[in-house]
Amino acid sequence: RLTVLSWGGVIIAFFGALVISWGEVSSVGEAKHKSRIIEGLIYAFASLSGRCAKIVILDYMMAPLAYARGLDAEEEPLSVIHVLGLTYPWGAVLSLA
Repeated sequence: RLTVLSWGGVIIAFFGALVISWGEVSSVGEAKHKSRIIEGLIYAFASLSGRCAKIVILDYMMAPLAYARGLDAEEEPLSVIHVLGLTYPWGAVLSLA
């Protein structure tokens, strides 16, 4: 149930950003560099999607029992420092790509 609620929050954030971005693009009108604006919005939405996915994955890693479907869940939650150690190097690699 938490997974559905978490991804529901992701979808709400995504559509909120889409509505705001659509308003910004329509207010620009006939700009000389409109393709650059659209390219920037694509990067912004990719960033938003990545951050949302990261939050859901981090939550799953830190509280696996909240997502357990069966009664015999044996996964132990990771500490905050372990989660950061696992996730942030990949963020740095993707930032440099």
